[in-house]
Amino acid sequence: MRWTTLSARSAMVMLLVLVACSTSDGSGDSNRGTDAADSGPIMFVVSAHDVDEDGVAVDPALEFANDDRQISIVALVGDVVSGSTLKVAWTWLDGPEGEQLLFEHEIEVAGGDVAYSTGLADGLLAAGDYRASVSLGESTRDALFAVRPTAIAFPDLGVGNSRPVPVKEGAPPSSGASGTIPAPSESAPSAVCQPWVQVTSLLAMTGANGCGENLLEVTAWVGGHEPFGLGQARGDFIKPVRADPCQLDGSDLEAEPVSYAVTVISGPDEDKLFRKQGPAPDEDTDAPMAYWSSTPSRGAQVSAGDVIAIEITADDRTSVDAIVTGIASVKIATESGAEVDGWDFEGPIACDKDRLRRVVSLEYQVPENPPELIKLVATVTDYLGPETKVEATYPTVGLWTGYMDVTGGLTVFTDDGPLGCTVVWEFTVVLFAPSSGELHGYAEGIPEPPVCDEFAEAGDPQFTRLGITGEITPDQLTLRFEYKQGGSFGISLLYLAPAAELTVPRIGNLATGEIDLTQVVSIETDSLTGRIDLGCDDC
Repeated sequence: MRWTTLSARSAMVMLLVLVACSTSDGSGDSNRGTDAADSGPIMFVVSAHDVDEDGVAVDPALEFANDDRQISIVALVGDVVSGSTLKVAWTWLDGPEGEQLLFEHEIEVAGGDVAYSTGLADGLLAAGDYRASVSLGESTRDALFAVRPTAIAFPDLGVGNSRPVPVKEGAPPSSGASGTIPAPSESAPSAVCQPWVQVTSLLAMTGANGCGENLLEVTAWVGGHEPFGLGQARGDFIKPVRADPCQLDGSDLEAEPVSYAVTVISGPDEDKLFRKQGPAPDEDTDAPMAYWSSTPSRGAQVSAGDVIAIEITADDRTSVDAIVTGIASVKIATESGAEVDGWDFEGPIACDKDRLRRVVSLEYQVPENPPELIKLVATVTDYLGPETKVEATYPTVGLWTGYMDVTGGLTVFTDDGPLGCTVVWEFTVVLFAPSSGELHGYAEGIPEPPVCDEFAEAGDPQFTRLGITGEITPDQLTLRFEYKQGGSFGISLLYLAPAAELTVPRIGNLATGEIDLTQVVSIETDSLTGRIDLGCDDC
């Protein structure tokens, strides 16, 4: 047999503290959220940051950061035959080529096992929506979750930037470990038919040892109400169950203890039973979960007058073993705290399952003369006060960044012939492009040591910083440079008369151009050659 006594480890397995992400019966429902536990083949499914050795999901979440190292899908297996195969299929829902199957895990399970499937990050995780479909026999439950992009932060206008190490582009999770954390095993089989129950409050592990051909039934009740059947089994079995007080003519808002029983209803040991009352459920002290989606998507550029359509999915079921009060309000505010839209809900009303998970549609209209970066914050609150905040940023300017790599030369013609020096520069370029089509920004250059002819002498070139203005069209960027600091070894050709505008051809979100400038003044010749490469993620 697989279970006789309630050890600390097995109590943790029963508690699980799981949050079942959205479920389906194979119909493709894509709503995020949770639903009540049942006694079917798959009792719970949750997306979390990890699972511990006791089968407890670590930090359940509907949304993950793109620098998280892994995502784990955790499932509690219900009433199945030992040796059944549980499958977990990971899918990227909005990848560059549309819906894309990433990988699959097949896990051998038995009743009461906790199964897990892990996706690993190779660098940054790609932002977007994902689905992990957990199937066992004819039953399927979908865990839908999202990876949020890194919040936009415009670069400071500091000096001394050098070329950073390129950051690897985000990728979807890759296949990691999978397996089971089995229910504890009994040290020796029972010689007589012995039904048993171990209970935490709403969640119980039920079973029977040494019961041969007896037919047994699992029931639950509250107060003096009639028992409610949770399933039957013949002979020895292990069966995790969760009672819904609303099915038992009780209230899911009251801390009323639930009683469970395993009874032999036919066979040699008919009428033999084991019953146990659990402790009263704990109060709801956990903050709800929330997920933000919008059109346009987070991080996309917006302009004055644009309307951002926002959908907040809020879920308060952060425990399967406690009273859950539900979502009381969903509010959207600006970074300064000014509320712009929101909902307040009446209640809570006992056994109103809609209160546990709400999908709320909200709007925000970009004002005239908006700031360069709009930051919105959604606050989701449950009826007892715990709250969760999720935020999104929307730039009102396009952010173009990149590099200008140039070689500056200075040649002086003397009676002994030309003498010259050259310096290689690496410029970091940052440009802001509001919807007006105007450009403004800066370029910061770090010089390498000069290379000079044998008899030429040159001081060390200074760090150079240039302001940039100009215009942007669908076809090109036009740049004009302004002196700020430095300017030796050909750099002045970008801003001193008769400096021409620098035109950089544009193809979509990329702009690349060549630089080839020469100026002769008296016996000196300045030259500047190289290229400029720019890109914009959300333009």
